[in-house]
Amino acid sequence: MNKEIIIIDSICGSGKTQYAIQMINETENRDKKYIYITPFLDEVKRIKKNTNRHFYEPDYQTGRGKKYNHFRDLILDGKNIVSTHSLFINITEDILDSIIYNNYTLILDEVINVIENKYVTENDWEILVNNFIEIEECTNKIIWTEAEYSGRFDEIKNLANGNNLYLHTRSKKSDKGKTLLVWTFPIEVFKAFSEVYNLTYMFDAQLQKYYFDMYNQKYVYKSIKITEDRYELCDYLKSDLTKYKNLINIYDGENLNTIGNEYSSLSKSWFEKSMKRNTIKVLKNNICNYFINIINGKSKYNMWTVYKGVSELRDNIRLAVTGDGYSRGFLSCNARATNNYSHKYNCSYLLNKFMNPIDRGFFEDKGIKCNEDLYSVSELIQWLFRSRLRKDEPINLYIPSRRMRELLIRWMNNEF
Repeated sequence: MNKEIIIIDSICGSGKTQYAIQMINETENRDKKYIYITPFLDEVKRIKKNTNRHFYEPDYQTGRGKKYNHFRDLILDGKNIVSTHSLFINITEDILDSIIYNNYTLILDEVINVIENKYVTENDWEILVNNFIEIEECTNKIIWTEAEYSGRFDEIKNLANGNNLYLHTRSKKSDKGKTLLVWTFPIEVFKAFSEVYNLTYMFDAQLQKYYFDMYNQKYVYKSIKITEDRYELCDYLKSDLTKYKNLINIYDGENLNTIGNEYSSLSKSWFEKSMKRNTIKVLKNNICNYFINIINGKSKYNMWTVYKGVSELRDNIRLAVTGDGYSRGFLSCNARATNNYSHKYNCSYLLNKFMNPIDRGFFEDKGIKCNEDLYSVSELIQWLFRSRLRKDEPINLYIPSRRMRELLIRWMNNEF
């Protein structure tokens, strides 16, 4: 059945998680079962502590060395479960009947990674095409043709048999000599639940939205409002964001912002070139100047982010920009659903975020229009709301990318 998924799309800190906890606690039907999926272990503890049902957390020991084994067993036994995104995205279709039988409701905090890129060498691709697979016209879906096969292509076989593996015809120059495949999360998983609630903000900017559109999965937008100390689900309400003009103090001095004047400045490709030319020192000097001289803030209140690395060097950018007085305040640019930084108010966002061109191209090839600017500003907002901004308290912000600055100003002017 293609039930409507409920997208609770409300600004960060508006009470989405509190509403979910309240909903669980007020459910009178004890036969109603929940699976609560959240990005972080801290939130797992929060759900276990604040709900009036016993929620089981999958663990390695009970799962005989694998958390997923325990996760599967808990579903088979019809238990209430709370776990993380990383475990949920590995769910297999062999337990969907148990999800249906136990009448599970899924509460998904934030969106998950619904697509993943897979690479095979050109030689392996030639073997696959000539012996084991067919490519479905129009969709580029990969069909496995040899049911009895067992060997080194078992992963490709299993993904193809899940009806969610596609040939992607666009690739980067650096991928020369490889064939790019794209795996999508099985849409049947969402359809197996009796109800699905997805707690997020700016869902229109997320890959999961494009993924639902690709599979013609229905969804409806809702918001949260507070009425007499209760959290209520209501029709979608667009927030008035103009108050953030008074809460976000954006540094506008030319000296430190010149480095980000070009449209692609501080993008991932910009950093690739900057690392080779060693011009990244200018950015390091800028952030040091901002935190130490302009803001003169204590390190415990400083929060900053940049791309961690380029190419095969996983952490080289962060290390090149790190300096005294702020290094411990680093928070990944894709951080979600954590309140551990809500005391910080001196912020530096040192990158220019674009969609992964492979991801964008994949959906565009399926006729799905992607909004790059909306994606970029949503990533920025999610990061900013890890600070005390989520409590409607003012912050200082150094954001040298002109493009990202202008997107933020448009967001505050309700232009998205």
